[in-house]
Amino acid sequence: MQRILARNARVPAIINPDLEKEFGADISVLAGKHIENVFVGEQQKNHKIHRYEDQVLTFVSEAAKQVALDGIDVNTGLRNAEIAIKREIETLRNIEKE
Repeated sequence: MQRILARNARVPAIINPDLEKEFGADISVLAGKHIENVFVGEQQKNHKIHRYEDQVLTFVSEAAKQVALDGIDVNTGLRNAEIAIKREIETLRNIEKE
């Protein structure tokens, strides 16, 4: 089951270098992408949810789609997402002040 998850771009629950090598193998948009960095570093233990996280998550998803499907480089995608997120947070803060 962990192999199926890994091949479908889901991080396996177990540490296994063989599964890491197969990560995303069944996802065509990941073909030729450098996905080895998914397993670099340590997993964050606690994730503090930002109060606007639900509202801005779509911008992150859109950036990932642009990188995977539209061929935009990662830095440009992240930069575009950051600009959109900052703009949205500013809008949300202004609404709260009213």
